[in-house]
Amino acid sequence: MDIGPRIKLLREKRNLAQFELAAILKINNSTLSQYETGTRTPSDDMKIAIANYFDVSVDYLLGRDEKEKKPASDSTDGLDPELLELIKRIPNDRMPEVERYLRFQAEQREKP
Repeated sequence: MDIGPRIKLLREKRNLAQFELAAILKINNSTLSQYETGTRTPSDDMKIAIANYFDVSVDYLLGRDEKEKKPASDSTDGLDPELLELIKRIPNDRMPEVERYLRFQAEQREKP
């Protein structure tokens, strides 16, 4: 599978509309549409941004690896175990909403 259909598959798994993912990636909706249809190829930096957002490897995006998930890391070290358990209990279809809220809160904290 080429990168375009993989991006679309990942987006749809997260129940995101094209315009939502485009806004998250800070690109035009038409650009994302072109990525998904294969009429335009994302830059290497954009591939990394997309992979990071969906928590997959760039190799997965490129079709070089069929495993969707990146190898586990210690990224949860130092996080409250109760918080992690709460996150695990959130249904997958609600995760985009939770993620948007967390990003909003992080952006508010970064403002002077």
